Amino acid sequence: MGIGEIWSQLGSLMASIMFVYAMYEQFFPHHLQEKRFLTLTFHKRYRDLITGSYIQHVLEEGRAITVKNRTLKLYTNNPSNNWYGYKRTKWSHVNFEHPSRFETLAMDPKKKEEITNDLVKFKTGKEYYAKAKEDEEARLKAENEKEQLVKEGEVKANEKSREGVKENGTVP
Repeated sequence: MGIGEIWSQLGSLMASIMFVYAMYEQFFPHHLQEKRFLTLTFHKRYRDLITGSYIQHVLEEGRAITVKNRTLKLYTNNPSNNWYGYKRTKWSHVNFEHPSRFETLAMDPKKKEEITNDLVKFKTGKEYYAKAKEDEEARLKAENEKEQLVKEGEVKANEKSREGVKENGTVP
């Protein structure tokens, strides 16, 4: 039995388990308050394969699904009389469920695609923002050096005026 057949059988087994669980979830939703788990059994010779790659893959897919299904929330400050007490906080939230989406927006398809590409480029534009950060840091460093030179110039000017007072004995 090859590795491809093992993965195939394991995948069909997991699909069957997920189907049974989905049916259970649909007909018995009150039991979902309990912690949910599945038991995976396999031959010990496949332990390295399962613990090394398959479990890692399942965890990554689970995280991706969690992120995809995450609800957006809008936050706002609570009035100050609600800040104190058990489980009180300065912030409250509501789920953001707006019916309008960018996909449903009535707009020229070319313009919509251009905006979408621009947003994707913005999202993945790490190099540009790293360069912009470097430029900003260089600008701030130059400003600090300039301020240091100005302060040093003021100190030297004060020292010269003090020397003039010592030589002449008069206050300028």
